[in-house]
Amino acid sequence: MPEQRPLALVTGASRGIGASIASRLAEDGYAVWLNYRGGHQAAAAVRDGIVSKGGSCTLLPFDVADGPAVEAALAPLLAEKIPVVLVNNAGFAKDGIFAMMPESDWNSVLAVHLGGFFHVTRALLPFMLRRRSGHILNIASTSGQTGVGGQVN
Repeated sequence: MPEQRPLALVTGASRGIGASIASRLAEDGYAVWLNYRGGHQAAAAVRDGIVSKGGSCTLLPFDVADGPAVEAALAPLLAEKIPVVLVNNAGFAKDGIFAMMPESDWNSVLAVHLGGFFHVTRALLPFMLRRRSGHILNIASTSGQTGVGGQVN
């Protein structure tokens, strides 16, 4: 019988903080569902690093800002296994001076940072509630606490 590892889903995990979180969770014995948008080579490199150390990692390429894409990617997997940890880490910057910022830049950042949290958490939460266990961690920029010029969105 295969070893049963607890499962963690990390969004935006192909590089940076997300890649570090995914790698650390794997070192701590978690199987990892590694979400990314674009950057397949970077995501594959993180997966390969996890697997080379004896870990388990499944790549999940979908855009967290796209609700139907989140559902399509996660629904079949959630029918088989439920993560005990969700790390909402996906995010990016589209810096600019507020007075000159196109609405599309504003909307694209909010769609990933806020919409992504909503879509992924909404997909997993009913399963966690039925199981009466689970952990949801939301990663936020320090710009939310201390402003940085040009990072209004």
